[in-house]
Amino acid sequence: MSSSIETPEPATARPPAAATDPGPEHTLDAPAASPNDKKALKVDELVDAWEGVSLRAGALLRDPAAPQFLVAAGRIDEEIVSLLDRETERTLLMMVHSAGAGNERYSVRHSLMVTVVCELAARLLPGFPPELRPSLRLAALTMNIAMTRLQDQLTLQTTPLTDEQRGLVDGHATQGHQLLTELGVTDELWLQAVLHHHDAPPGPWAEQSQATQLARLVKRADLFAARMSPRKQRAALSANAAAKGAYLDERKQPDTAGALIIKALGVYPAGSYVELASGELAVVLKRGVSANRPFVAAVADSSGSPYVQPAPRSTDTRLTEIVRGVPPKDVRVRVPIERLLKLAR
Repeated sequence: MSSSIETPEPATARPPAAATDPGPEHTLDAPAASPNDKKALKVDELVDAWEGVSLRAGALLRDPAAPQFLVAAGRIDEEIVSLLDRETERTLLMMVHSAGAGNERYSVRHSLMVTVVCELAARLLPGFPPELRPSLRLAALTMNIAMTRLQDQLTLQTTPLTDEQRGLVDGHATQGHQLLTELGVTDELWLQAVLHHHDAPPGPWAEQSQATQLARLVKRADLFAARMSPRKQRAALSANAAAKGAYLDERKQPDTAGALIIKALGVYPAGSYVELASGELAVVLKRGVSANRPFVAAVADSSGSPYVQPAPRSTDTRLTEIVRGVPPKDVRVRVPIERLLKLAR
């Protein structure tokens, strides 16, 4: 794809949950979209609201301090849920679109995306107690709190990790658990999910403790989000390739948490780029009636020439069906997010 138009910047452990494994057969049915139209924010209001959350979350994660930490984290969590309830589809559009666009403020953007993905996945899990979701979200938000500044640095670094950096990366989950404890966190599910967000093992979901379930969701969402973001040493994958990568666990078996992520976001998540059977390049706007047939907007023709205005397309016909996801490195056409958000209403 070539040519360009506008390029945007920017306690004690509890017993296992009585959750059932949704199984891979459920992953291709898209969840019903929330009826948010009457609550929808104006485009500038939505962009400003998430920018505010990002700035506050960034400040909290870079310079956490007690005793204000718990209050600030709780307020940010409330803001995330409120915005997500009102603007589920367009929130996904913004986050996925920005993930492939660059490395600015990577650590906080990544944490917010993982938080949103975990929340949406948990909402779809039968039997998952709603009262556990705050612990899940806060664990996702703070999973890398011990290496926030280093994470931003490593995203731009072109040389291999130093021995000191490797030590910090390898120990960040343990250090994060310790730091959160010092900041006043007493929620054991939150703490354990942070501690084990890299080593939570695969296995039958219903047999896992609640702490392991939360850590597993964070782990798979972390993997999914990381694969969509470019680094100086690594190109980003297409969003559907990242989703499929999250679907299979370490044993190459269908993973409950990964399956939930695909069900929540779709095979082609909003904000990602796809190629249509017509050869057109398109951006996914929102989920459709099934996970592999979202609503899209074509932004360039089959030769790569950009359209003056994005053209909405259904993906239900042979000519406009999606044939593949397109990784960000292959995209030369960039449409401002504000224009896409208007089309995603």
